[in-house]
Amino acid sequence: MDSQARDPILSDEEARIRGKQVIQWIENPSANDPPCPVSMNTLTYQQIQDQSHEGMFRLANFMPGVGSDALKFPVGVESPRTYIQRYVGFGDETHYILFFARGVIGLYDIKHPMGSSSPHPTDVALTLYSKEFGALDTLRYVFVYGVVNTQTVNFLNRHFEAQSIAQFGSPGILKHYSYMYGTPEYEVLLGVRIPRTVGYLVLGAFPRGERRIARIEAYASPGPSFNIRFDIEPIQCL
Repeated sequence: MDSQARDPILSDEEARIRGKQVIQWIENPSANDPPCPVSMNTLTYQQIQDQSHEGMFRLANFMPGVGSDALKFPVGVESPRTYIQRYVGFGDETHYILFFARGVIGLYDIKHPMGSSSPHPTDVALTLYSKEFGALDTLRYVFVYGVVNTQTVNFLNRHFEAQSIAQFGSPGILKHYSYMYGTPEYEVLLGVRIPRTVGYLVLGAFPRGERRIARIEAYASPGPSFNIRFDIEPIQCL
């Protein structure tokens, strides 16, 4: 999503510090050292309409470039049969392709250059989800498809290689991995760009202390990219 200049490679310890900050902001409304940079989303649909050119179409079972087999839901959870896909563009350089079903927000092909004054893609996604499905408390899954962000991919490549060698004795065999809340590897992953951005989406969607990311499921894709699913649950249910 962004250049390496914006997202330099982080050591695991640097990423863990950042990830712990996100966790504290999500879980503890009084955790403000440092201050939480995200407030509840206030972007309106009218504001999106006023600032953007927008398209919408409905698709059954798949989206162009995202086939349904890429949208991995937890075992026992049925994938929605119909998605709404939206293209939202702000000027020549900023655009977002987003997809939605009840309980699901997906981000795909996000272009948001440094210094852009356009609404952030997570705010746009939350506003459009609310327009289609009402209250955000129905949101359960966030997908980010085709992740190529250097900072995020660097960590996932290194971790997948280490885990593949540990589990199978050879790199390149591991195809997916579950990062569970409360583990050190979860804290590290939540500190890099794309998972951190989804952490900010949670902060924009729910009052602090109400919801958190229970699991992050990463899937290696053909080529240098990953598909990532974030499972959102009420804190008291974990």
